[in-house]
Amino acid sequence: MTSACGDECESVLIVGGGVAGIAAAVRLAQRGRSVTLIEATRNLGGRAGSFTDTQTGQVLDRGQHITLGCCTYLTDLLRMLGAQEQIEYSREFFFRSEGGVTDSLTPSRLPAPMHFAPSFVRMRQFSMSDKLRIGWAMLRILRTPPASADHETFGRLLRRWGQPERLMRRFWNVFVVSACNLDVDTVGARYAVQVFRDGLLAGASAAAMGVPVVPLAALFGRAEDVITAAGGGVQFSVRAKQIHTADEQVICIETNRGMMQAGVYITAVPHRQLARLGGDALRTTDDRFKHLGEIGTSPIVGVHLWFDRQITAHPHLALLDRETQWVFNKGIDADGRQHILAVISGAHGWLAKPKTEIAAIVLDDLRTVLPEAQCIAWRVVKERHATFAPVPHVEAKRPTTTGEIGNLFVAGDFCRVGWPATMEAAVRSGYLAADAVTGERSGDSPGDLPRGWLVRLLMSGAM
Repeated sequence: MTSACGDECESVLIVGGGVAGIAAAVRLAQRGRSVTLIEATRNLGGRAGSFTDTQTGQVLDRGQHITLGCCTYLTDLLRMLGAQEQIEYSREFFFRSEGGVTDSLTPSRLPAPMHFAPSFVRMRQFSMSDKLRIGWAMLRILRTPPASADHETFGRLLRRWGQPERLMRRFWNVFVVSACNLDVDTVGARYAVQVFRDGLLAGASAAAMGVPVVPLAALFGRAEDVITAAGGGVQFSVRAKQIHTADEQVICIETNRGMMQAGVYITAVPHRQLARLGGDALRTTDDRFKHLGEIGTSPIVGVHLWFDRQITAHPHLALLDRETQWVFNKGIDADGRQHILAVISGAHGWLAKPKTEIAAIVLDDLRTVLPEAQCIAWRVVKERHATFAPVPHVEAKRPTTTGEIGNLFVAGDFCRVGWPATMEAAVRSGYLAADAVTGERSGDSPGDLPRGWLVRLLMSGAM
């Protein structure tokens, strides 16, 4: 099939080696196209990357990135990278309260969306009245098309459905803040509704949580071999500085190593950086650049901790009524020391805190809900601009893949792909950009995970 941008063998330059850039490059490589991918750092993965801790010498992830069974595009990318076996899935969600009570949401054989119902009824963290209220709201979520909730926050929607404040904090926020990186009173309702409809309620396989068992650098670093095997290349420490255009075409991209030219360009950098690359010229000539400056960001704080003994055997725990939201079990070394990664999403109030204070808060949270153990080392990682902020009305400001500049395609989790700021959104945007470059439709795309018959029935008339 003929390329949308001219000759089939046109050179492709991809700016940014994060998940979106990797997805676009691997997708094009799968179709026999050679690309040049440039990355400003020395590693692939971008915000879903790793670094070597100077104190411990260990390779640590910048944050805890997870996937769900409903993330079909990310699963497809990992398959193409030969990394699907490096994801460990759990179908249970574990909750720990200050009183030492541990509950789990465990799927049963009941059809979705009832698959979690038996374990949910058994949970000790919530009263029967609370459970009935939550169940009623879940039904309302199934009957609410995400786009219809674009104008308000999820918290406002839940209050109209009679959800009390304690459930906003102890139940709804547990899932929303981890999936959308904003709390219920800030996140756009359309994104939270989608998370529940496509994830928790769609089926046991859709809700399965996948956690990498290797550093993210190892997970996504395999992309370089795939790209080079297709005749392309990856250049590290190359930082894009400006996009130069003429006659509604990109003519070159200025980098710290000089001008780089290609027939086709894909940008796969965070939206704040893309706005700087385009400057005033593209902001006035290409609609995709007009609203980039109006899209906010939301931070994540991750705290790596090492304990002198095992403090939990659970793969993860959601901590109720604590400032630390989730903890992940990163394994036990040969000396019996356990590595824990604690996560605070939507961490706007944490950025100004000293790292020692952050570590102290997290340790206090862990000691309150877990057995006493000695912390022998810790490392705080602040990601100030971890994701774009999926607030109400932002969907219309998210850029599309194609626009007025014909040979420029935009990818990134902030693009208008219908998902909140996730690795799945990044992969979907990368695939869309690759499809636009080749002119091929997405017939070989993985598609969405099919919903169960009862879910479809309950959603009928709401699609």
